[in-house]
Amino acid sequence: MEKIKQFLTKYYDDLFIFGGLGILILTTFAINKFAGLYSLGAVLFILGLFFAMTNGRKG
Repeated sequence: MEKIKQFLTKYYDDLFIFGGLGILILTTFAINKFAGLYSLGAVLFILGLFFAMTNGRKG
């Protein structure tokens, strides 16, 4: 239980960001399939650039 608490306190901001992006993408898919695919592609592209620039490391 302590490891779960440490994980959540260390990465809570990332969990909220990814959760919010997931909800945005799901609602866009509910509106229109093609708009959802465009939003998914844009989010994945931006996340790829971000992780490439930061090497995916937290600290």
